[in-house]
Amino acid sequence: MAPLTGNDLKKTARSSGYKTKRGNQRRDALLNATKEMIVLGDISEISFVTVARKAEVPLPSVYHYFKNLESLIVMIVEELG
Repeated sequence: MAPLTGNDLKKTARSSGYKTKRGNQRRDALLNATKEMIVLGDISEISFVTVARKAEVPLPSVYHYFKNLESLIVMIVEELG
């Protein structure tokens, strides 16, 4: 088997991130759940577990799209501009 090249790595599910329809839906659900928790004042309750439950998304998906909780919050701040 030939070694992987840069082009091969670009084709992996992880590197494609949220480019699929289902991926977009999951990512958006996670962002929306987090935004809702912020608006409701549940900031201290925000964790990957609570966000995944609220978004009805499998917990591993949160780790797939976001390195840590800070990166999730930064994404929301960037979207709000």
